[in-house]
Amino acid sequence: MPAVTVIRTHERGLKCKLRNAQEIPGPVELESVYVAELNRHVPRLRVPRGRFSDGRPRPDAIPPLYEPRLLTFCTEFGLMVTGFEQIEGCRFYQGWYIRWVAI
Repeated sequence: MPAVTVIRTHERGLKCKLRNAQEIPGPVELESVYVAELNRHVPRLRVPRGRFSDGRPRPDAIPPLYEPRLLTFCTEFGLMVTGFEQIEGCRFYQGWYIRWVAI
């Protein structure tokens, strides 16, 4: 799996200044989960953080991105994906700039 970093473009639906954006190291996983409120399976991207020593999963680095849509893709630089994240029961527009990094 290639090494990546994720930069969130929005904070609670408001555009962030990308100069000050925090780069979150990957990996990034795509999965489908059942959402009871929508009564259907929804695709989501997440940045998992592995497991604790007792086997429990660690919380994700950032809220997952639901219903991701690919906006741009460049094999040399990375890709831009949009969707929504759910924080405290509210949905917010979100974009992720996923960048390839050299190891």
